[in-house]
Amino acid sequence: MRFDDAEYAALVAAANRADLSPTAYVGTAALAAARGTEAPGAPIREALTELMQARTAAVRIGVAVNKLAAKALAGGDVTAAELAAAAEASDRTVARVGDAAAAVHRMMA
Repeated sequence: MRFDDAEYAALVAAANRADLSPTAYVGTAALAAARGTEAPGAPIREALTELMQARTAAVRIGVAVNKLAAKALAGGDVTAAELAAAAEASDRTVARVGDAAAAVHRMMA
């Protein structure tokens, strides 16, 4: 295949986003097109991956908060620093989920 400089630069950028070599990216992108699926590193795929990772982070925060609650219910001391850390992590994750969901929404609109 032959590409001009601008086409090749775009191809290399897409391959880098997908963590593939340009040659591997061309092959996987061609197969994805033949199958009617998204190519690796496609923006929608990246946004969905981020959304799934943010969901996993939210679940982890839920587990951490449940542990703090169990500790408190068992008569243990839950420090202000522990509560503040859980609240900050929760705020970051909610923002991450919101950003990822907004990105997916923009792409699908």
